[in-house]
Amino acid sequence: TLKSIFLENEEHNNILMKNIMNLVLIFLIILLTSKANSYNLYEFDYSYTSSINGEILKYDTYEGTPLLIDIFATWCEPCKTEILHLKEIHDKTSDISFLSISIDFISDTLEKLENFKEEFEVDWEFGLDHNDIFSQNFNITVIPSLLLLDATGEILHIWRGLTSVDEISSKIQSELGISINVNENQDISILVDRLTGNIGFQIAMGVI
Repeated sequence: TLKSIFLENEEHNNILMKNIMNLVLIFLIILLTSKANSYNLYEFDYSYTSSINGEILKYDTYEGTPLLIDIFATWCEPCKTEILHLKEIHDKTSDISFLSISIDFISDTLEKLENFKEEFEVDWEFGLDHNDIFSQNFNITVIPSLLLLDATGEILHIWRGLTSVDEISSKIQSELGISINVNENQDISILVDRLTGNIGFQIAMGVI
C-alpha cells in the first residue's frame, strides 16, 4: 500500500542519513587528527619560566635540533621514574635536546625544580609552564607526558602516561632516524630500584 511504501522510504532515508552522519564524523576525526599531528609548537608565542634564573624563554630557542619535552611535576612518583628513562636516553645521544616542564605552577617553584635536577643528576633545562599551554592546547591531563618535536618544532608524537625507554627510543628511531641502543630489561631494573628504595614498599615486604 501507499502507506507501507512511505514507511519503507522513510526508514531507508533514516538509514541513509545515519550513514552520512557517520561518514561526516569519521572525516572530522581524520581532520582533527591530521591537524594535531602537524601542529608546530614554534608557530605560537609560547614561553616558559626557566628554573636557572627565572627568565621567560620561548620554546623556539630550541629550533634547529629535535626536542623531547617532558611534562611533569616534582611530587609525581611516575614522573620520577620517567626522568630515569629520559636520563638513559639522554646519556646515549647528543642529537636530541631535552626540556622538562612542570605544569604545576602553583606548588612547584623554581627552587624545587633545581633541587629535583640535583636529586636525579640531570643537566638539561627545567622550567614552569606558567601559561598552562599544555593542558589547554594539547589535552595534557596526565603526567608524565612527553612531546617529541622535530628540528622545526613540528610535534611528531605525544605520549600520555609513563612510557618505557624502549617505546621512546623506537619512536625516535622511526620519526627522526636517530638510533639509540638501550639496555635490555632496563625498565624493569629501574622499577625495582624505585620500589626497593620506597619505605612503604620495604615495610610491606617486611624488610624494615
